[in-house]
Amino acid sequence: MDTFVPLIAAFTTFLVAVGPAALADTRVVDFLRTRFDKDGTKPKDLWLVASGVVGVGMCLLFQLNFVGPIISAVPSLASQAPHLAGTWGQVLTGLGVMGASGYWHENLDQKSSAAKASRSDAAH
Repeated sequence: MDTFVPLIAAFTTFLVAVGPAALADTRVVDFLRTRFDKDGTKPKDLWLVASGVVGVGMCLLFQLNFVGPIISAVPSLASQAPHLAGTWGQVLTGLGVMGASGYWHENLDQKSSAAKASRSDAAH
């Protein structure tokens, strides 16, 4: 059980650290979508790729690397941690940001739809 505690702590730290970056990724991609695809005709895959580019770009620009601590916390993978200390760790962190931004996109979309429905019901 003691071997899992550092892993759980590192993974929790990763999720907490990635959250704000994922929210920023979501807002940037939503801005691009409303700016360049007002009628919603572009394929959804385009926006997934855009989210990946924004997430990885943000992590490279700000040198965010949250993967290294997780790898270091797993004893059998700790020897690989130096390989993820630089650019590759930042790229993997960016992909994690992309994945977490999907959660934020769905969550914010659901809240927006509920608010619009509530305003529509109040108007009638």
